[in-house]
Amino acid sequence: MLSTFDNNPVVDLELQNIASTFLLEPRLANMHITQTDDLVVMPFELITQNHLQFVVVLQDSISAWLQTRNLFMLELLPFFIVGILLALLGSFFIARSITRPVGRLLKAAKLVASGSYAEHIKVSEKSELGELAREFTNMQTAVMEREQKIKDQAEEIRQTNKIKYQVELAQKEQQLAASATEAKSRFLANVSHEIRTPLNSIIGYSEILSDATVSQEDKLKATSAINNGGQYLLNIVNDVLDLAKIEAGKIQLTKIDIGLLDLLHEVSAYMQGFALEKHLKFNLTLHYPLPYEFNTDATRLKQILLNLCNNGIKFTEQGSVDLHVHLDTLRRRFIFVISDTGSGMSDEQQLRLFTAFTQGNQSSSRKYGGTGLGLYISKQLTEMLGGHIKVTSQEGEGSQFAVYMPWVEASNKKMLTSKQETQQYIKQKHIQQKSQSELNVPQLRAHILCADDNDDNRQLVAYLIHKTGAKLTLVNDGVEAVTATQVTHFDLILMDMQMPEMDGIHATEAIVKNGFNGPIIMLTANVDSTSKKQIMQAGAKEHFSKPIHTESFYQMLDKYLGETSSLSENDILGTEPVSSEFEQLIENYRASFANKLAIIDVALKNENWPEIKALMHNLKGSAGSYGFQVLSDLAKLVEEHIELENYLEVEKYLRDLRLCMEQLQQVTEYDE
Repeated sequence: MLSTFDNNPVVDLELQNIASTFLLEPRLANMHITQTDDLVVMPFELITQNHLQFVVVLQDSISAWLQTRNLFMLELLPFFIVGILLALLGSFFIARSITRPVGRLLKAAKLVASGSYAEHIKVSEKSELGELAREFTNMQTAVMEREQKIKDQAEEIRQTNKIKYQVELAQKEQQLAASATEAKSRFLANVSHEIRTPLNSIIGYSEILSDATVSQEDKLKATSAINNGGQYLLNIVNDVLDLAKIEAGKIQLTKIDIGLLDLLHEVSAYMQGFALEKHLKFNLTLHYPLPYEFNTDATRLKQILLNLCNNGIKFTEQGSVDLHVHLDTLRRRFIFVISDTGSGMSDEQQLRLFTAFTQGNQSSSRKYGGTGLGLYISKQLTEMLGGHIKVTSQEGEGSQFAVYMPWVEASNKKMLTSKQETQQYIKQKHIQQKSQSELNVPQLRAHILCADDNDDNRQLVAYLIHKTGAKLTLVNDGVEAVTATQVTHFDLILMDMQMPEMDGIHATEAIVKNGFNGPIIMLTANVDSTSKKQIMQAGAKEHFSKPIHTESFYQMLDKYLGETSSLSENDILGTEPVSSEFEQLIENYRASFANKLAIIDVALKNENWPEIKALMHNLKGSAGSYGFQVLSDLAKLVEEHIELENYLEVEKYLRDLRLCMEQLQQVTEYDE
């Protein structure tokens, strides 16, 4: 072992052990700290030759190193502390020179972000920060200039847009004025067309009536056309007057407690007749519960429902029109839904649907007629009553109008809950109306002759006259009537106008010529002015129209034959029910439907139109007299279309008439 120090024996021994241990272990240098002294040694092999190994031990004293280190630290530490202090002081000044301008920049950036550009940045440094501050100031100035420029441009644009808006507004107002003018022009054109058409008809047919060479049948056609034209003109005038009142704000609402079923019955009865003319069905469906009564303006509500139902029928060629009535108890409102199976409307047509002077389709005014006011008036009236209207439609699939009307309770808060309850209410109402309307039956001491070829009419007249106490003679035609007056004195003659062998006109002329000076009353369904004029010229005292209205019939008899005071019907009939005999007449009349249909079928098969016309004329009067108004209306339509030689329409109405008669055979009086 070679050692760098001269050691004492203990150290040498320890170093020898370290060297021996070093040779036995892998020969890697390793640091060792001796246990005998503060020495650090590191042995490593120097020479190995012929089994001789030399180990060199480098050693150092820890205490000597520590003494040297301590001396170094004592000499270096003051310089180190001073250096740190100087570094800190320099860092402070450097940081201050950086953070202050950066803080100013940050503050200025926040002010700029908030929209304030007046803050100036004071940075005197000539470094990059100074350059940055100066650039920021330049940017601030540029932003201020840009903002001012934008404000100026915005003001300029605003002024330009204002002028442009005013121009556009003026243009739109001009367009609206032009549209309104065009709409009103179309309206005036439609109205003038709608007025001229029936006026031409009225004037033309009036000239026919003044022509003595025209046949009786043509004169009847003329009077019917004049009457229809007059009714049509009246409807147009009413629409225009309603429009004027609405736009002037002069429509006054009169709200009272009304019966819901009474109002719906009126609407349904009117629309069924209109629907029959187009071979359509009109259905009324009630969805319970519903109030017996509620508070509203009955006239205006009925006008709304009639307008919408009439509109549905007008634009429906086949199928049906339905009126459904609902009560929304939660929102306290009625919902009247009118749906049809007509042509429907597009979205564009629906947009102008409730506009005055227009129709959904401008060609509709040419095809269907009308002024385009009905729906507009309905919408305005609905809103006046506190409701609104919604429409749902699709082209080719029909339309649906829903009228939402407030439910204002009446003093009678009773509710209808079922169909049976509704029928019972109608029955009671019918009985109540009968009991409230006092029918005065005059007591007559007279002999009356009735000439009528229709057995149903003769039976009805016999029933009515029987209750007066007068004597009655019945004959079948004009010839028998003339013969009867030659052998018997009569106080009054009831004469049908159209009879076989000899009609009522010629029979009246013959009876007057033979010296009869009593009253002759013409009972006929011909209500035109020409027929009335012929009747008076023939010598009759009065024209009495069919169907026979019982009260008016008794008033007419009392006018000419009354000699004693009138007694009430109950006083005359005693304990017998007032309507028992009449109900039996009605049942007999129903039973005659089968025979009447058989006769109609034979005539139709042989295309015997004059006979069918005569049958319809009789049926028109008798059905109405017995209370079957729908049947009477159908017979009237058949008769009118035979006169116009529209035989395809005749066959359609005859099918409806057959269906009606078959249904009447299966229902009771109150169902009817």
